[in-house]
Amino acid sequence: DFCPAQANPDGVCGDAPPVLTEITAIRGGQVTSGNVRIEGAVVTAHDNLSFTIQDPDVASGQLAALVVFVGAATGVAVGDTVIVEGSVTEYFGLTEIEDATVVNHAPGTPIAPITLTVAEAATEPYESVLVTLSDGAVTDPSYDCTVVSPQCNDTNLWEIASSIVADPKFYSGTDWVDHTGDLPITGVMFYRFERRRIRPRTAADF
Repeated sequence: DFCPAQANPDGVCGDAPPVLTEITAIRGGQVTSGNVRIEGAVVTAHDNLSFTIQDPDVASGQLAALVVFVGAATGVAVGDTVIVEGSVTEYFGLTEIEDATVVNHAPGTPIAPITLTVAEAATEPYESVLVTLSDGAVTDPSYDCTVVSPQCNDTNLWEIASSIVADPKFYSGTDWVDHTGDLPITGVMFYRFERRRIRPRTAADF
């Protein structure tokens, strides 16, 4: 009960107020649950239900980004500086802020991608971080995700260096298939159906 001195005959007094938290504390495992508030993060990608944010003050990018799931149109744009509130969760291996609310967002400076090898980008510290892959070759131009999980119905995927899957979920253009196999590639690192993925946003990411 978060207001024990106040009478609440029908139940406890609401949820815990959000605690101002750094993204690195969440991704680093110091904060694994509860309501949090994140300030000053920058939007790096988005779709119609969620977006990714990154701490612009962490130069290495390691443990500096995560997914914010709103479940509805967010209204944010790449480069926006945001304040978000929500609860920390681990969703099938992907760290998220769920049931999120965008308290405020304003235009800002987009974050530059961090150049990494495929081996580096495929590690946990770079989950949800905006990266450019500096090496690798296409190993499967039509990756079938049902091989890993029969429940997966994602389409138009392709694989890089037998390690990272290119995924169009955040892509805003209509020419995704025209870029199949195009390298180098920039995008937000993701984890879905037991594979590390990279999600480009526009044709400029190829």
